[in-house]
Amino acid sequence: MRVSLPGSIPGGTFTAYDIQGREVYRAAWPGEYLEVSLTGWASGMYFLNVYDAQGRYASGRVVVE
Repeated sequence: MRVSLPGSIPGGTFTAYDIQGREVYRAAWPGEYLEVSLTGWASGMYFLNVYDAQGRYASGRVVVE
């Protein structure tokens, strides 16, 4: 899956959480987009977050089937 933002958050952290609130993925956010392999992810909804060092963030969700 390709995660991208309409604007740019330069550098930061990308995280994904399952519906129970458990962190299932964490990676450095490179600034424009991130390729994330969903191999091994269980079916269901996941919440996605990108945070930068200044405290700005963007969030979204994805459903894995």
